[in-house]
Amino acid sequence: MMRKGIGIATLVLAMLVFSLVVPVSADTTVVTAVDIATGGGSTPVIMAKWEQDNTTCLEDGDSTHLIPGGQFLPPGIFEGTKEIKYFAIVCDEEDGGDLSLVSAYVYHPNNSYFDPAMWNLFKYQIMLDNIGHDAAAQALAQNAFDAGLITIPAGYTWAGDDGYSVMYRLGKGTADVWMGTEEIHYCQPAGDYTVIARAVDRNSNPAVDLTNIFNYLEVPCAEFDFDSVNYGSVSICVNKWATGNTVFNIADGLPTVRNIGNVPINVKVVRQDSMDFGRDSQGNWDVTFDARLGNTGVVALYDPVAVGEADQNVVLEDALWMCHSEELDFSIHILKGFAGDVHEGTLILGFDTAVI
Repeated sequence: MMRKGIGIATLVLAMLVFSLVVPVSADTTVVTAVDIATGGGSTPVIMAKWEQDNTTCLEDGDSTHLIPGGQFLPPGIFEGTKEIKYFAIVCDEEDGGDLSLVSAYVYHPNNSYFDPAMWNLFKYQIMLDNIGHDAAAQALAQNAFDAGLITIPAGYTWAGDDGYSVMYRLGKGTADVWMGTEEIHYCQPAGDYTVIARAVDRNSNPAVDLTNIFNYLEVPCAEFDFDSVNYGSVSICVNKWATGNTVFNIADGLPTVRNIGNVPINVKVVRQDSMDFGRDSQGNWDVTFDARLGNTGVVALYDPVAVGEADQNVVLEDALWMCHSEELDFSIHILKGFAGDVHEGTLILGFDTAVI
């Protein structure tokens, strides 16, 4: 019986020695856990979005970045296009930023330059491609942020050491930069274009939309297909018209104007000289002129101006809309003159943004 007691005491002592050795280890045991997505999972987050053009300053309408958001100029040439790049930075924890799709929905401005006969409010949808989160993608995003182009949703920041920072997520590889490119036409209406970014992850979870705007700056612009108006043979006291057409053709000799800007315009007669006609004793000119836009346009009457006098700046009342060409008609009414005389002069034309 005594030997049995000694055996038990020895076993207890051995267990005590072993328990005193364990805390010497430097290893730490951590409990781990995971939830497998079951057709749901967490939703992606659109952490930032912006637009830029192909210029070195990223926005040719605001090269010094005084105004937040993208400011873009139209090309100002007939049938020209403007390329705009659409960006979004999307975070998705489960797929490491690799979503099912990211897209941008673009809407026309709803303002006085919006012609319902020409446009629908929705413009187009652009599918964005994943360009990653590497150093080049991060630099691209940082440049846009420095230029004041980027929109960030409430509750998120650009830089920081937590999960709510855009640059933190890009650096960790749980967010990616997405980009799509599309053209805007030379005569799309000026104004604020609304852009809505949308994203869906691989579990069909949609992100909360993120919306911003870019401004397609107002640029009135027109071109004329003629550099002379020949009234031909004109009788005294007869109003003689030299008419144009709607075909823009420099060689046909028929005056045409076309709007190549992104706002409606009014053509104006800046200055018509006297063509060497004189005045009577009351100071009235021996010649007067008319002009109109189109066959049924409102006729504008104007006298010539002498050297040193201010420009007329006579505005033709009818507006010329974007993407449109129209004929210009001019008339001369000679009140006094000598048969056989030949008169020559100078006509200067211009245009202003129409008030619609």
